[in-house]
Amino acid sequence: MADHTEHDPIWRSATFASELSALRRRVDEARLAGAGDSRLLVEDLDTAYEELRVADADLRAQQEHIVGLLRDQRAVALQHERTISLVPVPVVSTDRFGVIRAVNSAAATLVGAGIADLVRKPLAVLVAPEGRQALRDLLSRVPAEGETARCRLAVRRRDGDTVDVEAFASALPGHPVELVWMLLDADVASTGSGAGLPQAVIDLASLPARHTEAPELLREAVGVCRQLLGDEIEVSVALGDPGAPLLVLTSSQESRELDEGQVSAAAGPQLAAHASGVLITTDDMSDDPRWPALRGRIHGELRAAASAPFEFGTGEVGVLSVYAARHGLSAPLVEQVVLLASAIGTALHELRARDELQEMAQQLQTALEARPEIEQARGIVMAERRCDADAALRHLLDLSSARHMELGDLAREVVDEMSAGGPPRL
Repeated sequence: MADHTEHDPIWRSATFASELSALRRRVDEARLAGAGDSRLLVEDLDTAYEELRVADADLRAQQEHIVGLLRDQRAVALQHERTISLVPVPVVSTDRFGVIRAVNSAAATLVGAGIADLVRKPLAVLVAPEGRQALRDLLSRVPAEGETARCRLAVRRRDGDTVDVEAFASALPGHPVELVWMLLDADVASTGSGAGLPQAVIDLASLPARHTEAPELLREAVGVCRQLLGDEIEVSVALGDPGAPLLVLTSSQESRELDEGQVSAAAGPQLAAHASGVLITTDDMSDDPRWPALRGRIHGELRAAASAPFEFGTGEVGVLSVYAARHGLSAPLVEQVVLLASAIGTALHELRARDELQEMAQQLQTALEARPEIEQARGIVMAERRCDADAALRHLLDLSSARHMELGDLAREVVDEMSAGGPPRL
């Protein structure tokens, strides 16, 4: 049983309401009995009323706090869902009953239908009849947050063909009544780390909701990739030209040395991937005829590499590189690297977009706060230059550009100069 205390506003509100009713009964009884002085009862009644009002205010504040938390939680879930929708993997979002809430373009392409045609339909309509029981079984044991359930399904396309996929269902973090389904190629899903790929993509998609700076986001992204790919794999993420990167995060000293060896030789898969914008792989960097300058620079057991480029801004390219023992990178594992790189790029793009929106919001707030002074300055310009309001505003804009000042700062300067008694510099 819950332990209610006098500090609980809900408990206090109920208690004071009970006391208030009792006091009202006492007043009524005193009035019927002809009591001449009910002053003390009225004072008690007033005191109880004030305490009840305070408790009610506390309760309202608590309710508003809860509503705010729920709103923030839903905002995080929506951002998470949006980020996932941008990765180049078929993704379907449903409720716990399997009704489709959203699909991304890759899923629509897989099915051969428009996105609008799929929303609010049961997920079962996308599955061949022989696979619907497996889907129902999975929905009956929906995973908890942080867990993933899987089953093999035959997706039925609009043209009548079927495509075999491995379906992975995960609860949407922060909003466990929704499920995220990733429909992966059976070969990619069949690798040792394939089962963890959907959760890794979901984890990467959630990073913008948990981090405000790129270094922290990438540090966790490197950890997610290495956890998925295994201890035998080392990971590096470089933003910008690897020769002069904006930021580099690695999983170990060995992967950092492999990056540095390529930079010092001005050759290697990481630099080639950034320059070409396409995936570059090699079974042995030290013996690859494409990069003779690397001979003698690669030491240790890690010699195979896969470098996958990703965009994280307009014209900006980063590279996810993974390193393994010679001939240690299978084709399905390389496919996973490509998907991980895309997810990292999407997360960084979302982080930057959020920063830009926050900056725009701040600029708008600043403009709104400066609006009264801008209107005053416009009136001064109208009086001094004998022009209309539009011409006065255009003149202020021209002045702010010529003086390299924000419009609000210029308006404040004009008003201050006028208030000081001298003519403003217009």
